[in-house]
Amino acid sequence: MINEGHNGLSRCVRTRKVGYRVLAAADGAGCRTLAMEALPNRGNGPSRHAARPDGNGYLAQPEMIELMDAAVSLGWTLIGYEADSALAPSDLRADTQTMAFTNWRERAQADNLAKLIDDLNGRSVLVWVGNGHQAKIQVLDWTPMGYLLNRVHGLGFFSIDQVATVALAPGSPPQHPLTKELADRLDAMGGTAGFTGDDPPPGFHVSPTYDAWILSTDNEMVGDPFNG
Repeated sequence: MINEGHNGLSRCVRTRKVGYRVLAAADGAGCRTLAMEALPNRGNGPSRHAARPDGNGYLAQPEMIELMDAAVSLGWTLIGYEADSALAPSDLRADTQTMAFTNWRERAQADNLAKLIDDLNGRSVLVWVGNGHQAKIQVLDWTPMGYLLNRVHGLGFFSIDQVATVALAPGSPPQHPLTKELADRLDAMGGTAGFTGDDPPPGFHVSPTYDAWILSTDNEMVGDPFNG
């Protein structure tokens, strides 16, 4: 699992461009399925897309189109696993901004992915999520999809975080602000580099939330949150 950084319709383009490189590596390892939170999905369970669907929002953004087209050109299958909000209990649908609805959504996503993984019968899947859904630990009263997939369904996975150095919202600092030491190290490696939890750069705090991190000096958020 790997995430992109977005806030409404604004996004960190760098996180999607890294996706092209991850896609090529995953293809070389035999993966042929890309499951994406952004893809349309209705009903219980995941849905298959033989081709990139037309759409608005995230799906109309050029670097997202490029990522999906790259997967299709490699012969991959696109899978939507998002929760169908129409299936949520009526009291939760009344306010989709509550933590109760969020946790319902996380569980539905985990259930859909678990079914997909079962259907793949041992074949690998690359899961593309937004922000922190692939977190492996609970955070206060938030129960992420990744935690549920691991603890409830018993499915192990490798989780990569790309947004530690990204300020997702104006006025909010990133989870890990770039120190000069870290920025200099990243610059020497081309500006963007990945690290596993057992080999972090000096000064970077490792947590059990993810297995690896992609850190960067390119953390710009582009686009209006509401209008793309």
